[in-house]
Amino acid sequence: RECLLVGGRAEFQPPPSCVKPCETPDHLQGTLDVSECDKNCVPGDRDCTCIVKCAAGNFRVDGGQEGEKPCVATSHGPMHTDLPICLPKCVKPEDQFGSLNTKKCASCLANRRCDCDLSCYTKASKKGALNGKKKCEFIPGSKDKSAAAEWAPADGNGPNGVPQCLPPIIIKVDDARTKKPLNGVTIVISVPYASGSGLRRPI
Repeated sequence: RECLLVGGRAEFQPPPSCVKPCETPDHLQGTLDVSECDKNCVPGDRDCTCIVKCAAGNFRVDGGQEGEKPCVATSHGPMHTDLPICLPKCVKPEDQFGSLNTKKCASCLANRRCDCDLSCYTKASKKGALNGKKKCEFIPGSKDKSAAAEWAPADGNGPNGVPQCLPPIIIKVDDARTKKPLNGVTIVISVPYASGSGLRRPI
């Protein structure tokens, strides 16, 4: 600072008045979009705000509303307050062309109470998820990647996801001339007894 003559006395220029800015809010494992908050706002500056909203695929469940959050002075220091609380959602699965029973399942928020029981009307693929009760499992994100959710076994046993149901075989027998369904028709489906065998057995 310069030394100045003030009222006949030599004085240094007054020091700058420094104020600690608000830090960028935490993204809370990818549930919040804080990309519009890197502005170094200070308390009292109404022209400097950050915009906080739920990250893509996440939904507000509690806390403040989404939108502008001014920097305010608190007992814990300056910060953006009244932030929303958001969570990702597991959407009710499609019924896979009528082969998956979804009547006992609804969309659920991650890590919240969930009533969902999924089962195949036909048969579930051995490579996919199992029939049974499901929970909506939280998948953490980051500042640049939104948090997500996926269906998982309620008891923790088995792979995550939705049962992949084998499509039913639908056979229609119509009259070749009238195109009307024929009644009293017996259908026998057979498969080879062994690979390369000409003999077949009914199933």
